[in-house]
Amino acid sequence: MPRMRILSATEQEQFEKPPDCDAYQRKKFFEFTEGQLEMA
Repeated sequence: MPRMRILSATEQEQFEKPPDCDAYQRKKFFEFTEGQLEMA
C-alpha cells in the first residue's frame, strides 16, 4: 500500500529546518525552569 503524501516537498523542507527565533523567543520557549532541570 503506498504512503499518503501529507506535506509537499517544500513543506517537508520547512518542517525539517529549525525554527527561526530571535534571542527573546529562544529564551521564552527553550529555557528550562529549575524544576524541569531537576526532573531531567
